[in-house]
Amino acid sequence: MTDHRDAKTFYGPVTFENTVTFETAPTVGDGTGSPSQAFNKVDAGTFDLLFQNGGTNRWAIRHDASENLLIRRFNASAVLQDTVTFNGSSGLLTLPAGLTVAAGTVDLSAASLTPPTGQQLVRTWTSGSLTQASLTPGASQSIAVPTGGDGAFPTGIIPVGAYFETTGTATSSSGDTTGLTVALAVGSAEYLAVGASILGAASKKENATGALIGGYRAADTPTIELTALGAGSEDLADINALALRVVIKYLPIT
Repeated sequence: MTDHRDAKTFYGPVTFENTVTFETAPTVGDGTGSPSQAFNKVDAGTFDLLFQNGGTNRWAIRHDASENLLIRRFNASAVLQDTVTFNGSSGLLTLPAGLTVAAGTVDLSAASLTPPTGQQLVRTWTSGSLTQASLTPGASQSIAVPTGGDGAFPTGIIPVGAYFETTGTATSSSGDTTGLTVALAVGSAEYLAVGASILGAASKKENATGALIGGYRAADTPTIELTALGAGSEDLADINALALRVVIKYLPIT
């Protein structure tokens, strides 16, 4: 065994046949290039990078024989407790315990989520925007719910909730029209009715639950029912800056 007590600089390849112990911290590179360090194992073998406390393994990063990358956790007696696995074939990351995100956001918009057995995720469908350009003169009107980025209205569902959302502040250009109520309906049956006028309001609107909420629906073509309020000369043609959309919370049934 050779014992080097002073700093040594190696400019060419160096091969260590057995164990090498560094008293403090080895440095790879001098800040002028792009160094790398290779760990080259036999095909069916494993490579371990061990983190020890007083000679006892507490953590390890393992490249196993199946080409997976493992983060292994040991207790104070060097007994393996659990393993985080990054699968080399599928790219899947398996966590043995929970995941806590202390700050920031987690974007799952492009992911497919598989809930636990016996549980189901509530999904959201958002319509396109209904504007005053679709209104015709008269005291009331029924308009098919516009299609938006979520596509056609979902089929084979149980609607568990719904609401209207205004993305602008609708107003009336005439004192004859003092209010505007909206309802989401299928034929004569309502999913929901807002009840109060939406004029001058922005964001989500509270509503009364309709008869169809909570029941199975095979295939619906919902409509938005608009009613102008006034003293007798009310008219939807008086409505300005209408920007209204429908949001449905539902369970898919297969």
